[in-house]
Amino acid sequence: MDAGAEADAAACGIVNPASGRKTLGEVTCEAWTNCDGGAEVEKCVIDGGGHTWPGGEPIALFGKTTQDISASDHMWDFFSRHTLP
Repeated sequence: MDAGAEADAAACGIVNPASGRKTLGEVTCEAWTNCDGGAEVEKCVIDGGGHTWPGGEPIALFGKTTQDISASDHMWDFFSRHTLP
């Protein structure tokens, strides 16, 4: 399921899709907010990225590893905003 379908399923809305989009180097993230139950859907796309961990050690065999974003830090930020009750 793509992020747009996930956002629809979570009954999310955003007034201006561009306001939920941020770009840092080769990484573009989109967020759908105002979802039912306080949920949030976020999708990040890495232009030219390989099958690697963003911000991790580059492994040429698996393609390009971006250093423009740390997947670990990004996930921590996301989950710290959405803690379980």
